[in-house]
Amino acid sequence: MAVSNRFFTILIVPERHGKSLRWYVGSRTAYLAGIIALLCVAALAGLVIHYTYILGQEFEARHLRSENQALKTQVVAATQKLDIMEKRLLDLSRLDDKLRAMTALADQDRGLATGPSHPAPSSHVSTNRQIVPFASALPRAEPSLRELERLIFDSRLLGIEEESKHQGASLTNLVDYFGMQKSLLASTPSIWPAIGFVTSHFGVRGDPYTGERMMHYGVDIAAPEGAKIVAPAGGRVTFVGQHRAYGLLVAVDHGRGIVTHFAHLRKAHVKLGDAVHRGKHIADIGNSGRSTGPHLHYEVRQDGVPVDPRRFVVYN
Repeated sequence: MAVSNRFFTILIVPERHGKSLRWYVGSRTAYLAGIIALLCVAALAGLVIHYTYILGQEFEARHLRSENQALKTQVVAATQKLDIMEKRLLDLSRLDDKLRAMTALADQDRGLATGPSHPAPSSHVSTNRQIVPFASALPRAEPSLRELERLIFDSRLLGIEEESKHQGASLTNLVDYFGMQKSLLASTPSIWPAIGFVTSHFGVRGDPYTGERMMHYGVDIAAPEGAKIVAPAGGRVTFVGQHRAYGLLVAVDHGRGIVTHFAHLRKAHVKLGDAVHRGKHIADIGNSGRSTGPHLHYEVRQDGVPVDPRRFVVYN
C-alpha cells in the first residue's frame, strides 16, 4: 500500500499472532535496488558463463596436450622404425653390391659396373645414388618451418618405398641370375678361408720389419699355428711350394682370371693339380717365410692384379 507517490510500503503480517512489520521505501531507492539486483544477476550469469568457457578451454587444452604428446610419441616411434628400415635397406644394398661384384651382372639403375666394385662408403652404396638418408623429392613449394619436419618424414617414407621396390626387383633379378650361374657361385671366393683376427688389411701399411710405408696386397688373419685353412671356393691347385718371402704357399685358380694365394703355411694338404671345392681343408696356418708370427696371408688376384678380398666375401 503506497503512503505517497514517492514511497513504497513493505508490509509483513504474521500468520497468527504478532505485530505486523512495515517499512517505507522511497521510489528512487526501490528502483536503484532493482537495478543493482539486475546487475548482480547479470554479473553472476556472466561469471558462470565465463567460468564455463574457461573450463571448456582448459578441457580442450588438456585434450590437445594429450593428443600432441601421443603424436610426439608416435612420431618418435615411427622415426625409429624408419631408421631401422633404412639400416636394413642399406645392408641389403651392400649385399646387392657384393653379389653383383661376384657376377658379370650390372645394375643399370645405379650405374654399378660389372665385376668387383670398390667398397661403398657408409653414406652410399654406389657412386651415383645416395640412399642415406633414403629420401625423394616431393612436389611442394617453399614449405613453412612447421611443415618442414613432416615433409622430411614424408620424403623419407617415399624414398624407402622406392628403394624397397628397387631392392625387391634387384634381388629377384639376382636370384634368377644365380639360379643359372651355380658354377659361377661355386668358383667365387666368397667366404673367409680361416677363423681368426684380421690384423692387417689390404692397402698401404707400415712394413713390420722396416717400418716403411708399403703396399700390402692381401689380408692377414692371425690364428694359432696349425689352425685349419679351407678353400673359399671351388677351383684347381696351381702351385704348392716355397715362394721367397711368402714361405710355404698354395695357389688356387678359380677360373675367370681369379686366383687365391695362401701364404706362410705350416703344412699343405693338397698337391699340384688337385681339384678343390669350397670348404675343403687345403692347408694349416704357420709362420714360414717373412713372417712375425703364426698367421695366414690371404690374397685374391684378378687377371694377375691383387684386389681386396673383402670385395668377394658375402658375409664379413
